[in-house]
Amino acid sequence: MNAILERTSPAQWGSTEIESRALRQVLGHYPTGVAIVTTRSAEGRAVGLTINSFASLSLDPALVLWS
Repeated sequence: MNAILERTSPAQWGSTEIESRALRQVLGHYPTGVAIVTTRSAEGRAVGLTINSFASLSLDPALVLWS
């Protein structure tokens, strides 16, 4: 997914500018199973958790569902 983000303008907090076709292609290669979700807070603090469900919810807007 990094390649998708590198092709867009520099990422800004809350930005979701990812091409629908590229997102669909990336998510289509994701196998089911346990995953790790990571991000940074607005203050720059690293945050992460283990999830057991991850799925594409919408391509426009780009949304994923996890639990």
